[in-house]
Amino acid sequence: MNITYIFPPLTEQQPKIDWVIKQKGKSILTYQVDCRLLDHVSVSNFFELFLSVCNNRKSKMGQVGNCVTKINTLLNHKKQPILIIIKNIQYLLPLLGSVLLKLTVIKEESHNSVDFLFTTTDCLYSDRIYEQLKALPLILDKVQYFDYKKFDYNLRESEIIWNSLSEIQRRLIRRILIGETVRKEEFAADIDYLIKTGIISNKKQTYTINLPLLTNILLKSSTQSLKLHNHTVWSGEELMTAKFSAKQNHILRLLLENVGKVVSQDQIADNLWDTKDSENKFSVWAIDKFIQRLRLRMKQNLIADKIIAIKTKGYCYQNTTHCIRTEELIIKDGLKFILMENNKDNVYFYNKAFQKKQLRKVLWQSTPKTDKEIIDWIKEVTTAESHYYFSIWKNKKMIGHVGLDRINCLNQSARMGFFLDNPKLWDKFGKTIFSVMINEAKNRFHLQFLSADVAGDEPTQIRILEQLGFKKDLVKKSLLTLELF
Repeated sequence: MNITYIFPPLTEQQPKIDWVIKQKGKSILTYQVDCRLLDHVSVSNFFELFLSVCNNRKSKMGQVGNCVTKINTLLNHKKQPILIIIKNIQYLLPLLGSVLLKLTVIKEESHNSVDFLFTTTDCLYSDRIYEQLKALPLILDKVQYFDYKKFDYNLRESEIIWNSLSEIQRRLIRRILIGETVRKEEFAADIDYLIKTGIISNKKQTYTINLPLLTNILLKSSTQSLKLHNHTVWSGEELMTAKFSAKQNHILRLLLENVGKVVSQDQIADNLWDTKDSENKFSVWAIDKFIQRLRLRMKQNLIADKIIAIKTKGYCYQNTTHCIRTEELIIKDGLKFILMENNKDNVYFYNKAFQKKQLRKVLWQSTPKTDKEIIDWIKEVTTAESHYYFSIWKNKKMIGHVGLDRINCLNQSARMGFFLDNPKLWDKFGKTIFSVMINEAKNRFHLQFLSADVAGDEPTQIRILEQLGFKKDLVKKSLLTLELF
């Protein structure tokens, strides 16, 4: 019996399937049985699905033996070699031995050459399935093993795993995340599947999620935000006071009274402990730990808001729609915009970023290249009254800049300058970056006209600017303008 078992990563599966089919030759006949289509996981249900695929119509034969006999009859009428592709084998994990024994019968009783190809979209316990295949008491001609490097799942792969789950399984993960009781007797099959695939684990009757990025996906899809009403904390129409401890409620009230503003560590300490009459200085470390626990509690309740740490100053509460603003700092959608300074870190960043091989031809012409040119450019950007620039930071790493130059208060106009060292980031953060500068042009400088000069080979930037209301200049195609109201 020929078994080919394809391992993830997911993005590489289809080319491997195509490669296997190509090796079999053009005349091969293929059937694809997707275990995700099973009404419930059982041997009889699987072979009914298999028969439906071979018969090209829904079949319900009842007993497994009848299904296998009917499948054999249909396959024996075919004249060419047959490849049966069984997708999402992870659904059959508890029944794999029984299913393969029946497939062996189909193989042995067929007059044609019948091979099987198994695939899984589950990256989690692929090694376990492979070991189980090798350990089965079957006469196997070959188990072809496509190996892969172990890797941490990125967001895209985690989203594929999330999308492969049923709605009940997703609800179970949500309940586990927010700490609700999950009774195994109610959802035995689904919990068993989540445990066997390694998505969750059960330790001392407590379920935990093993894939942190699934938590991020849940938070990403959540729009829950906290608000203050009559000195109590609410999320929509739900009273949230009982979800947090007494001290956590104190600090949440303080932060929610000052959304978008920096709350100092002294203010937080006064709310946590009676520090006014105490000679002992409060512990900054203790405040940090308290905020960490508060963030975790918010995450467990799927609150999408964030508590942002402002170095040496305190903390700032950012809800899902609010933009944090101080004189030197803007925080929005996970990005920090820090008023640009003339320092060694900036010189080092641009020295590394402004390399010819990393810049498009049109941008290279106008870019400072030597140390002196970069230093002079940063000096101009940070000191000239006609310039107003921010460094953009993500996860404590500088990724580029955005700002206004040629600011003309008489004409009430300015040009927007921008740069990201990784152009792929424009798709994810472009709208946020441009929106921040549009707001600054409107609210800080009270401008009426804003322009942006974009190279012709930067379609992503042009698309985002047009979505924000910019229009192309009739004469200079690379110039886009926006009329601010």
